[in-house]
Amino acid sequence: MTGPDPRAARSIRRRLALCGALFLLPPAAILARAVQLQVQQGDRLAGMARDQYLRELELTPRRGLVTDAHGAPLAASAEADSVFVDPSAAKDLPVERLAKALHLDAGFVRRRASGKGSFAWLKRRVSPGEAEAVRGLRLEGVGNVKEFRRFYPQRELASHVVGFVGIDNDGLEGAERAWDHALRGSLLEVRAIRDARGAQLLQEPGVPSAALSGATVELSIDSAIQHAAEQALARGVAKANARAGMIVVMDPHTGAVLALANHPTYNPNAPGSDLDSRRNRAVNDTYEPGSTVKVFTMAGALADGAVRPDTRVEVGDGKLPIGRRTIRDSHRPPAPELTATEVLSLSSNVGAARIGLRLGPARLSAWLRAFGFAERTGVGLPGEPRGQLQDPERMKDIGTATTAFGQGMSATPLQVTTALCAVANGGRLLRPYVVQRVVQADGTPLLERKPEVVREVIAPATARTLAGMMVAVTRKGGTGTLAALPGFDVAGKTGTAQKPDPLTRGYSADRRFSSFMGFAPAQRPRVAVFVGLDEPKGDVYGGLVAAPVFREVAAEALRQLGVEPDGVGVGALDVAIAQKRLERAASDAARPSDPLVAEDELGDEGELPPAGDGAIVPDLTGLSMRAAMRLLHERGLEADPSGTGRALSQEPKAGRTVARGTKVRVVLNEGWRSG
Repeated sequence: MTGPDPRAARSIRRRLALCGALFLLPPAAILARAVQLQVQQGDRLAGMARDQYLRELELTPRRGLVTDAHGAPLAASAEADSVFVDPSAAKDLPVERLAKALHLDAGFVRRRASGKGSFAWLKRRVSPGEAEAVRGLRLEGVGNVKEFRRFYPQRELASHVVGFVGIDNDGLEGAERAWDHALRGSLLEVRAIRDARGAQLLQEPGVPSAALSGATVELSIDSAIQHAAEQALARGVAKANARAGMIVVMDPHTGAVLALANHPTYNPNAPGSDLDSRRNRAVNDTYEPGSTVKVFTMAGALADGAVRPDTRVEVGDGKLPIGRRTIRDSHRPPAPELTATEVLSLSSNVGAARIGLRLGPARLSAWLRAFGFAERTGVGLPGEPRGQLQDPERMKDIGTATTAFGQGMSATPLQVTTALCAVANGGRLLRPYVVQRVVQADGTPLLERKPEVVREVIAPATARTLAGMMVAVTRKGGTGTLAALPGFDVAGKTGTAQKPDPLTRGYSADRRFSSFMGFAPAQRPRVAVFVGLDEPKGDVYGGLVAAPVFREVAAEALRQLGVEPDGVGVGALDVAIAQKRLERAASDAARPSDPLVAEDELGDEGELPPAGDGAIVPDLTGLSMRAAMRLLHERGLEADPSGTGRALSQEPKAGRTVARGTKVRVVLNEGWRSG
């Protein structure tokens, strides 16, 4: 018997090894591939997988509100559709129909749809009707995304303060620009899961709504006062046929800008390309302010002891030669000498020049700088210039003289108003502001403005004295009588400045900047108002064209602030009491004068006819000296006062009929108080 064939055994072993190898090769290949995928390429492949179903999204917050001082929205945001095209996916687009739906040029749509890449905007922030029309076309490669659209519900109201945004929702002017970072908020990164159809779902629930909204910017603007200012300015510019105009209304005790108006104006919903209408002249433009600066020259002179209200200043016939130049008054003075008060009330250039020369260039310049001229106010709006003052070391006599009445220098209307507030509030230069609060969506305050004193300029007593001198401007004989307010004392100053002529390097003969500034009530100011008209035609004096606008704006501002009238030069109660007593005395002269009448018993003021050629003596008891003098003057009588305070007694007695011109002796007592 023979053994197994060795060759057959080797063949079997080879076949078994081959079969084993064939069985082991796939698992080995799989294992090797698994090692390659899991170890060598694991991180890269995991990232690719996440990219297929996860997305990191940047959520843009809704732009915050801009409101007025009472919370009324002046700028807000709402969702709107923006339409895009994917040129790689857009096939056989009906270009004409799509262009018609979006109110676009067909050529523009064709160029966008045939471009390179996978994304191109067709139109951003479309109207709801346009979005619906595009959706109705059901076009492949055309889609829409949600964006926020800025709108301004009050249209032109305070547009130069609020400003506007660009196509990418970035602030371009006004508070929108100054507070762009806060209004925008912060981008929020969140994860989203994409399902099989490509729809995105937020993976991280509970995104706080406060994080999806920018901060709210609250302005100091009072919309009612702002509206009154804009309407009055538009009428004033039209009546004066002026090139432009501007108004600033401020609270003199806080620095809050209650209204800031410019004309021409614009609608921030469609700002257009007219830069002239969008220019914030009250903040960004400088002018030679003219005679309004006499107030600040006078303030320095009073503070330095160079003049008192009754100091007599030589003005001659209204001409003052200085070298080869001659300073002239617009009208011949009534006398060769004027008191310092009359220099203000009559707006004498010669008188102001002489006072400026008394101060000298160094002191005059120092006082004007102390009032904030030639420095930015820091109001918080973009583009504010410094203005200019001459270098006192190079200022000759003619430069000192002209600077004293506001020529040869430049300032913005806001700078002048800020300086005026320093007189109104007792001598403190405050930093003006138009933004009073900025609050994040979660309620965290970013800014809360409080009155900020830049410096103490003049003493309170000096400020009160100057305010009293300024009242003469709006009274009979002054240059600003058209600014007088029934029921209120008004401290004011007119200004009419010739504008520089760049061609002649001198002053224009027919181009002027006319203005009026003032505050009321004079002894307890609540509002300070500046009105400027650029290049009026016809009547050009500030007292004729700007003062009436001031009166309209100041009256409405006081009404909105709830300030009760207190009489012209006297308290309203004083005037009404005196009128009531006069009526009672006329009806029964023999009856002794009645006690003070309660405020709610007072009737309308009215004039009583004189008794023959005489005048009936009113009851002056309890009245201030100003009230008594005014009432006597109205009856053709003269006052002979003794003492200070309020009237304690009088002679002749109330109710007597005396000849006109009779002096009524009035004894005043500082300690007298009514019950």
